[in-house]
Amino acid sequence: MDLFAVNPSGSNYLYKNLGETGFEKVTNCPIIHNSSSFTSGSTWGDYDNDGIIDVFLAAQGGTDVLFRGTGNGNFQKITEGPLVIDGYNAYNAAWADYDNDSYLDLYVVTNTFMGSGQVDFFYHNNGDGTFSSIKLDMLGNEASDNTAIGWCDLTTIATSTFWFRHGIRTICFTGTMEMAHSPE
Repeated sequence: MDLFAVNPSGSNYLYKNLGETGFEKVTNCPIIHNSSSFTSGSTWGDYDNDGIIDVFLAAQGGTDVLFRGTGNGNFQKITEGPLVIDGYNAYNAAWADYDNDSYLDLYVVTNTFMGSGQVDFFYHNNGDGTFSSIKLDMLGNEASDNTAIGWCDLTTIATSTFWFRHGIRTICFTGTMEMAHSPE
């Protein structure tokens, strides 16, 4: 397993695992040089089901970036679609297949740190390499101040559940995207 670390003040870091001899710093990969903004988070997954890992980079104060893995450590920057042109102030994101269609969907949390006043975003994977933006009415239209998100399967019927911090509340949604729990 290789190691990737975001760096909000410059280039990101990628280290290739050399096995027992340690790690080697990678310097010529596009995911390292995300000059569009301050990279605040990354999430890895195979969104196109080609067996090669892809990465989404959340960016505060700039444009988020989606890279499609093409094999042998190479990545292609995706430049079209709502995932990369919505222009939100993302803080972090997480992949999961919320609707059990075998394609990873993406939830992106935003943060008001940079004064964006934006709500979180949820993207449904259309299964053809594109995504559709889904409005989550259950969250309302208030600006979010989220910093973390996580998915898990809390049941035995393989439905995804995700938890995230919304201000001072922790919110949980079931695989049908209905609110399951919202403690005050």
